[in-house]
Amino acid sequence: MEEEEQQVVGELVDPEDVPLGETVWIARQLEVGFDGRLGSAQTIPLASGIDTSEAVSAVVLFTLHGQNSWPAGTTLTVRALAVELDPVEPEATFLGVELASLVATKGDAPALWVTGLSVVPSKTLVELEWSQVVEEGSGAQTATISAALVLRRHVRPTYRVR
Repeated sequence: MEEEEQQVVGELVDPEDVPLGETVWIARQLEVGFDGRLGSAQTIPLASGIDTSEAVSAVVLFTLHGQNSWPAGTTLTVRALAVELDPVEPEATFLGVELASLVATKGDAPALWVTGLSVVPSKTLVELEWSQVVEEGSGAQTATISAALVLRRHVRPTYRVR
């Protein structure tokens, strides 16, 4: 018996057909306010448990659209941290290492900051931290911000058989 030759006809899937990047918007022109207490840090989680498991690299985008009259020594920090969520206890959050941080200070003009994550964990938490260490604020201190994670995936070559 002779073996029949089998021929497989196919084509390489163009990587341009597969989306390699994804932008996860965390806040879009969100106005945040803080009470202006001296010597305190106030933290607001913006997003917890963002699925970054398929990403091979990621960057944090932070835009400061505007701010009111912040006192001297005021900073607003955006942080990305590794996080794990327990499926049995969804209210429990286990914080890991800090992956990236960006800092806006009193008097900064509206700007866009970008920084890469040092490593990409399976889940990511993004938070804001307001710190006022030099003088007391009079009234609410506000800022309008946007924040996003831009994830890049690795796509293995695939073939489509015809």
